[in-house]
Amino acid sequence: MSAKDPQTVLNGWSVLVTRPREQAEGLCQMIEHAGGKPLRFPVIDILPGSDQSGLHELLDRLDQFDLAIFVSANAVRFMFELLPDQYTRPAGLDIAAVGRSTASTLEQFGWHADLVPESNFNSEALLAMPALQQVAGRRIIIVRGEGGRPLLGDTLIERGAQLSYANVYRRALPELDVQTHLAPWLQASKRAVIITSEQGLDNLIILLDDQAQAYLRHTPFVVISERVLKKAHAKGLQAAAVVAETASDDAIVQALIRLSRQQDS
Repeated sequence: MSAKDPQTVLNGWSVLVTRPREQAEGLCQMIEHAGGKPLRFPVIDILPGSDQSGLHELLDRLDQFDLAIFVSANAVRFMFELLPDQYTRPAGLDIAAVGRSTASTLEQFGWHADLVPESNFNSEALLAMPALQQVAGRRIIIVRGEGGRPLLGDTLIERGAQLSYANVYRRALPELDVQTHLAPWLQASKRAVIITSEQGLDNLIILLDDQAQAYLRHTPFVVISERVLKKAHAKGLQAAAVVAETASDDAIVQALIRLSRQQDS
């Protein structure tokens, strides 16, 4: 079997996929297509936001804003669950998406993102766009999860924006049968783990017992940003790591393939 064959390139690799269950299936299928064995271990549950009445009141005034910024695909999905069926995008409301996946999800609901970074796909990249340099007096709503990074909002406030937050979802620690989920992964001769957020890393460590944490520290891993990589090192993960170019399924699998080739060589 050729190492370049897409069906076999991850042959023998057991990959712990820690994404929330709603977001993991496409990634798991791509890993299987490449010959790997994905093990679904969702370390975050994505739930509706806590203040539902407040969210309805805020979204009823969506037509009063100049710009809506969506920080994730989850932000898009949970906002549209709160909006009435056949809701029409308000005239004059510009739309920004932090990344391509978020923009693609908006398109599924018939909303086109006017602002999307060309690379990096994070708050820093969005804030660097020319359209967000002069925002004094603009009414901006950030659609996000509870407890999201403050950088985007704080910077826009510093630039003079009138800012509101729609915290349409929240992240929670799931209830998992950890031993059952992890047993095949711990027994595999070639293991890797995919970590897609800082909170995901925190929750993963919380869920693992001492023995599994010891395995984790010496397991090669893939992350989606230098920020997550830095935190992983601070948490004691010592094995080889590869940073995916973006948070997309394809970029993560390509990073995983690079990692596997490094380890197999």
